[in-house]
Amino acid sequence: MKLHIFNPEHDLALAANLKQFTAPHAGRQLRSDLAFIPALWAEEGDLVLVDDIDFAKNRVRHFGAELNSKVEFITKPQLKHLLKTEFLDSVHPWGWNLSLKGELERLGMPEIMLPTDAVLNKVREVSSRQWAALHLQRGVEYVAETTRVKELILQYGKAVVKAPWSSSGRGVKYVSAEDFRTAGDYPTFERWVANMIYHQGGVTVEPLYNKVRDFAMEFEMKDGKALYRGLSLFDTIKNAYSGNVLCSEDDKVEMMKPLISEAQLAGIRQRIIEVMEPALKDIYSGPFGVDMMICTKGEKDEFCEAVLNQEGEDVNRTGLGVVPCIEINLRRTMGHVAIDLYEHLVANSSDEMKTNRTNIMRVEYDGNRYHLRIKPGRPSEEAPLH
Repeated sequence: MKLHIFNPEHDLALAANLKQFTAPHAGRQLRSDLAFIPALWAEEGDLVLVDDIDFAKNRVRHFGAELNSKVEFITKPQLKHLLKTEFLDSVHPWGWNLSLKGELERLGMPEIMLPTDAVLNKVREVSSRQWAALHLQRGVEYVAETTRVKELILQYGKAVVKAPWSSSGRGVKYVSAEDFRTAGDYPTFERWVANMIYHQGGVTVEPLYNKVRDFAMEFEMKDGKALYRGLSLFDTIKNAYSGNVLCSEDDKVEMMKPLISEAQLAGIRQRIIEVMEPALKDIYSGPFGVDMMICTKGEKDEFCEAVLNQEGEDVNRTGLGVVPCIEINLRRTMGHVAIDLYEHLVANSSDEMKTNRTNIMRVEYDGNRYHLRIKPGRPSEEAPLH
């Protein structure tokens, strides 16, 4: 019997790195409203931690009545009581951090069921943008001095400056050389950089690319091996996640072919496995993802790879490039959710789901609650998925 926990405030908790961390209201609301979603990937008889069992059952039935009979929803008081007499096989959160460990300790979770602080420190290290800059990225520099940040921005013309740990666009600044217009200074931005360096040790600086498409590759560490799970084709609005395409892996590869070949995707996938597998094999078991980008490639864009044609030739007449690592998410992602939701729907729905490449999984806020919804894939100006 496994325990599944949806803790989407994970990235913010990594930044805080505290045993007792209170997420902003929006993060707590998202966790409560979508606490049921582990039912999509949980196994028969598993437990899913929720705030309100009746609310969770009502939400999950929209994705199939069978999910209510497959898993058992459990509240924190019930879990605390259960742990006095029962022993769980394992705990599977959205992401592991010091705050979640403290939360489970206070509920009576045995020490043997939890990662050590040393392991959590290593997970936090690999989760940082600093680690990604050193191991998977090109043209991204980790900087601990404000003067060097300014130098890089002036060198690139336009740049993206990121805190080592942040969530959904927070801790990310887009800045250009033109912004340093008052006596060569940009006080508001420089104060932000100094604050990030003081609290998190530094920032990463990278060129700003002209994005054509966001996408990601999703993986899972299991028994010391990094296993590929599939592509994630997603969109964002104002740098925050908005939705995922729901379709088969073959369909996703086909949708990407006008932008990048299957062979080049396979090469990127293999490089990620070669880097991540040895880094994670002794410290982490569970899902992770790597965000990527297709962009236009100019002569000065030396750090993004040219997109190859189907024969593997560098034909830059397309004017496209691929950035094979924007960042690492050492946790479950909405891309994993989309893969699991599609597999669940195919197994329990009509043949239409197997052939429909236009459905999109969206997370929406109605002013009161967050909702996970399946909608027709109608592109918008803000989020053009197709």
